[in-house]
Amino acid sequence: MRAVLLPSPLGEGPGVRVNSPAMDIDAVRTYLTGLQDRIVGKFAELDGKPFLRDSWVRPEGGGGVSRLLEEGNLLERGGVGFSHVLGSKLPPSASAHRPRSPAGRGRRWVSRSSSTRATRTCPRCT
Repeated sequence: MRAVLLPSPLGEGPGVRVNSPAMDIDAVRTYLTGLQDRIVGKFAELDGKPFLRDSWVRPEGGGGVSRLLEEGNLLERGGVGFSHVLGSKLPPSASAHRPRSPAGRGRRWVSRSSSTRATRTCPRCT
């Protein structure tokens, strides 16, 4: 397996090495939460309005942070999410199609993700 170094998003901070047998999970989390902070910071700077922060916990394990903006000057709506969730068994709907997956055989699983969505305010639509 070849390790790949992801460059730092927006040209700031260190990158993160992925697809490595010794991948540092904390480094991935730090990279993704840092990416979220930098994206939110740039959008807030452009919009002139701060994002709200909503931290959440998943009862089965893990949690995340949603950063939200509504009725901004530039963005009608914007959101940047980060999640780190885990569990001991995938639901049957997910594991039925993945019988060879460790999580499909009742082994623990972990998922981390980052997502960004934005809708621009239309000055001609009012």
